Amino acid sequence: MEYEFAATDGTPAKVLYKRKLKNPDTDEVVEVAEEDRLFKHVSVDGVLTPFIIDHFRNGVQTSRINYESVEYNKPLPDTLFAKPANIKAIK
Repeated sequence: MEYEFAATDGTPAKVLYKRKLKNPDTDEVVEVAEEDRLFKHVSVDGVLTPFIIDHFRNGVQTSRINYESVEYNKPLPDTLFAKPANIKAIK
């Protein structure tokens, strides 16, 4: 992974990385360049957090995440981690 930071204020601006993906039709493995661009940094509980993340694959935008709110260190109920009695209990 490679990180790029904004020249003006030093906030994280991009995350660049490569993934190997298998083409289901040909079984060929290809390396794909991916990039996340980070925008609208907001301080949440002292953590500078990007509220907009644009994802690119091979230079083409494939998605955008736009958070309305972020919470850190929120307590989670223990039931969330309890192992189900059987597979049908998950539904």
